[in-house]
Amino acid sequence: LQGLYNPDRIRSPQVTNESGRMVPAGWENAEKALTEKIVEIRQKSPGGKVVFLSNNVTGSLGSLIDDWMDALGGEHISYEPFSYEPLKEANKIVFGTDKIPSYNIDKANYLLSFGSDFIETWLSPVEYTRKFSEMHRVKDNSVGKFVYVGPRASLTGTNADDWISVKPGTEGVLALGIANVIMSDGLGGRGVGSAIGGMLRNYTSYNGSKITGVPEETIKQIAKDFTGMGPSLAIGGGQASSSTNATETLVAINILNFVAGNVGETIDFNDSLNVANVNSFGDMAALTESMANGEVSILFVYDVNPVFTLPPALRFGEALEKTQFVVSFSRFMDETTEYANMILPDNHSLESWGDYSPREGVLSLIQPVMTPVFNTKSTGDVIL
Repeated sequence: LQGLYNPDRIRSPQVTNESGRMVPAGWENAEKALTEKIVEIRQKSPGGKVVFLSNNVTGSLGSLIDDWMDALGGEHISYEPFSYEPLKEANKIVFGTDKIPSYNIDKANYLLSFGSDFIETWLSPVEYTRKFSEMHRVKDNSVGKFVYVGPRASLTGTNADDWISVKPGTEGVLALGIANVIMSDGLGGRGVGSAIGGMLRNYTSYNGSKITGVPEETIKQIAKDFTGMGPSLAIGGGQASSSTNATETLVAINILNFVAGNVGETIDFNDSLNVANVNSFGDMAALTESMANGEVSILFVYDVNPVFTLPPALRFGEALEKTQFVVSFSRFMDETTEYANMILPDNHSLESWGDYSPREGVLSLIQPVMTPVFNTKSTGDVIL
């Protein structure tokens, strides 16, 4: 509600006048000016790029943006400050796919989280909190066990049966140590190739204890319970995926799941999340370089603020100054919108129709609870 009635909201379309100042305009005039500008720039700079930069837009609006960019010979780039890129890369290294699977927490009897705060922010917190409640209730006279591994007890950690304090950045070593015990003690790992067995050879429970600060007996007990109480599930994120060794840590967690036989049981790649479709940081760096070189003629910015969220070293703001025409659909004059030549303010979520697809095969509908407070308009209607 504070966002809905915020007095700083952009209340109507804004266009740049001849003196370079932003002035209010009606929707008919703004849309006409945008259409003429697109035609003009494409005629004068036929080799220039047209780019639509957005957050992780799915559903009908995502398809509409893709179709529009195809018609203009442009490119749609999805950008999220927290894109789970290490998780995608780890899945590609271990499983050969850069998808982000669904984690069936409700089907697990033993849940091991390496810094993944699924009750707070990780991937799908509402869904995973519900699944955790299902996993943690009494079933057949038993209750699933949840162990949290991390340097601090987060909200998710305080809901765990056991919190394992670990030295920051060593979560991956602990995961490999547990996998080593599973293999060496014959607790699982049948059908695992010799390459993985050889990789785990140096990650004994003794070495793991020295590096992580976790007692050796605790590592052995986790390994025993992780396989004995199956089906089990290990997940990683949050603190464990925010350091320079994030990808290596998540690779180790994937190996632990593989050794325990969890892939296809509590990890489902056939039900992957659409957040995996977000472009990489490398793609954003490449876009910034193209803009800085004057190769981008038109840039549309929807529901993202890269000037604020990208590392300053990329100098995205300076690159915007070298882009011929920038259109923002922002509701506020944020750091990126300050560089825009035209602002076409989108409706607030409480004023909007729409749909959203969180994962393949799932489509949820969005409907407004009220008419727009100001003279704003759905971005999808503007594109149409």
